[in-house]
Amino acid sequence: MGNKLININQLSEKIGLKPKTIRNRLYEENFPLKPIKQGGRKNFWLESEVDQYIEDLRTKSHAQIDIGNAA
Repeated sequence: MGNKLININQLSEKIGLKPKTIRNRLYEENFPLKPIKQGGRKNFWLESEVDQYIEDLRTKSHAQIDIGNAA
């Protein structure tokens, strides 16, 4: 974890979406993580932001499970 930049293939591996899906969502402005542009068309993401996004999803998912079990 850190301020390392990761490319779309590394992002794909971390979040489980194909690069094409990520590109489509970026084009549609429907992707929660904003890329950092490098070299014109190349997109990179801060690994720390990606890891935080994944952790936030886990936390949200667990909170929904806990709410469901409370009923």
